[in-house]
Amino acid sequence: MGAVLDGAGLARIVELAAVAVDGPVAAVVPRLGVALARGERCPGFEMASLRGWLAALENRRPVPPPLAVVAEARIELRGEVVGVVALLAATGPSPPLSQAREFLRLA
Repeated sequence: MGAVLDGAGLARIVELAAVAVDGPVAAVVPRLGVALARGERCPGFEMASLRGWLAALENRRPVPPPLAVVAEARIELRGEVVGVVALLAATGPSPPLSQAREFLRLA
């Protein structure tokens, strides 16, 4: 995680997570920017909605995730939410949610 927060390999981690869950995965870590993998299977998704949701989480406001988010794992550092990795709704079949959540948590 330290390497990711230092900017090394976030895009690759998101790509591997997308392959593992066989669906579009997005990650938002404001300090590093945004990475999106396999997003072509999620038409109409706006990264701005994921950024806005993360901003609310960072400010400790309980808000539901965007509709396109099927499963998510929050990235925490010292008890603070610093990012999120999310499986997005796809046009094809989705993986089982329990399996997807485990892969996102590991990402």
